[in-house]
Amino acid sequence: MYADEKKLVNSKNLYLYETDCDLSPLDILRFQCDIYVGARTIRERFEDLFICKAKVIAKKRKGSIDIPEPTADRPFGPGLFCPSNFVPRSPIAIDGSEEVGVDGDRIVFLRLGASRAVKFDPKNPEASAVGLPRRPLSAAFIDKPWDIIRYLHLLLNDDAEFEIKNGADTEPPPNAVFDRSGGPIAICDGAKIEPFVFISGPTVIGRNAVVKSHSAIRASAINEGSRVGGELNSTVFFPYSNKQHYGFLGHSVAASWVNIGAGAAGSNLKNTYGEIRIDGEGTGLNYLGQIIGDHTKIGIQAALNTGSIFGICSNIIADGITPKSVESFRFGNEPAEIESVIKTARRVMARRNKELTSSMEELIRAWHRVLTEK
Repeated sequence: MYADEKKLVNSKNLYLYETDCDLSPLDILRFQCDIYVGARTIRERFEDLFICKAKVIAKKRKGSIDIPEPTADRPFGPGLFCPSNFVPRSPIAIDGSEEVGVDGDRIVFLRLGASRAVKFDPKNPEASAVGLPRRPLSAAFIDKPWDIIRYLHLLLNDDAEFEIKNGADTEPPPNAVFDRSGGPIAICDGAKIEPFVFISGPTVIGRNAVVKSHSAIRASAINEGSRVGGELNSTVFFPYSNKQHYGFLGHSVAASWVNIGAGAAGSNLKNTYGEIRIDGEGTGLNYLGQIIGDHTKIGIQAALNTGSIFGICSNIIADGITPKSVESFRFGNEPAEIESVIKTARRVMARRNKELTSSMEELIRAWHRVLTEK
């Protein structure tokens, strides 16, 4: 995140409007723009580049569930409107003449004056673009969770350079080896690298994160407070998740408060070396491991299938190769009891001196009602 939030401008209107893209399970408990796409969220990237607080225009979720975070006030004012799954890599002027940025037939941004802004409809942004000049751009969009992996190396280079510019360490501690031939390596404040660790870039080890002894970390983002061990390749850990023991995870995304037990290992490549498909949909990727939702736990010695998606608040028990899809709120083959889910979340978060807020608890309970009702 930007080094000094006090420097972020509040007087300008930078709007991030949610789209209908399917980012589940990563956007079940957060806005689309608060998904980590490397070592920063999409929102943080906007704020770091634009030096301006972003305002979220939220979509209605299933069951009319709302994320308990501030959203943009209506009516909207003149400013810049961007889809919240667009990942910026360079700033765009917030003020100026009205204009639309496009990548092919996709809107990247709309710069709108007062009369158009007040009528802006996030479900139909094209209506606000009629008659405006169009500027062609090349843009990165996160339309599916695995698009994080598609753009990861590119974005991690940006992240590592950003963190280094803002004071992150770049030198290996004693008895650790850094290989920067593939990109920069940034070690943020409070991070601990134990002895006999190998790290290759581009990689960011976030604030107060821990990398355990004898680990090999390649091209990954280990975000704030996460603790990892074993072998990781091209993987993103959201804050406060654990994989402290031996075992491989590659081309994967683990959301917050995930725990991966000792010896669990994930496949990220099919034996046929072919394209990985999820629910019959081609990903365009030959390497893809696991997408793991918040508060999900994976048992020891689990063998994780290539291209798997696990929902939130589930407990995945090792019994041969795990299914490629596990719904939210499961305990092995049975439904998870919501009181047990809440009790576990409180206990896990307390170990990191964090609290399960009443609003987050109600959000989890609301999703349990919606996702488990028959």
